[in-house]
Amino acid sequence: GLGRVAPGDRGEQRGRVQRRCGRSGVGTRRERNRERERGRVRAPFFGSEASMVVRLRMARFGRYKFPFYRIYAADARAPRDGKHLENLGHFDPVPQKDGNKHVGLHMERIKYWLSVGAQPSKPVAKILAAAGILPPLPPKKHANQGVSKKALKEAAEEA
Repeated sequence: GLGRVAPGDRGEQRGRVQRRCGRSGVGTRRERNRERERGRVRAPFFGSEASMVVRLRMARFGRYKFPFYRIYAADARAPRDGKHLENLGHFDPVPQKDGNKHVGLHMERIKYWLSVGAQPSKPVAKILAAAGILPPLPPKKHANQGVSKKALKEAAEEA
């Protein structure tokens, strides 16, 4: 009849309906437990420290149209505003009353992370170059900068 399930079928039904869960969202809880019992444990998201690629990057805080960034050391696989290893400073891109954009950096810790191989993102590299921690970045230069369109057109006609 409708709504009746034989007592032996309940476990099987529950197994089919069971939701996926956990960090990775792969496999049911039952499948993960079986793998754990067999000795095949899946590495967690922030697994072995030896293979971790660390980036120095910014995470956005603040509110709509008023951004504020914290500079973090984070695993390269982590999301922008996700888990981080250490807070290394802050950057406020909105000019204050004195007309300056405020930056605060923990110099010793930034130098430590750079010494152990952390890679700064481009915006963080610009900030660190302005602070004198990194050498200045090469200036961006367009291929045809400083050449008039008329001269380019004449050169194209000659060729």
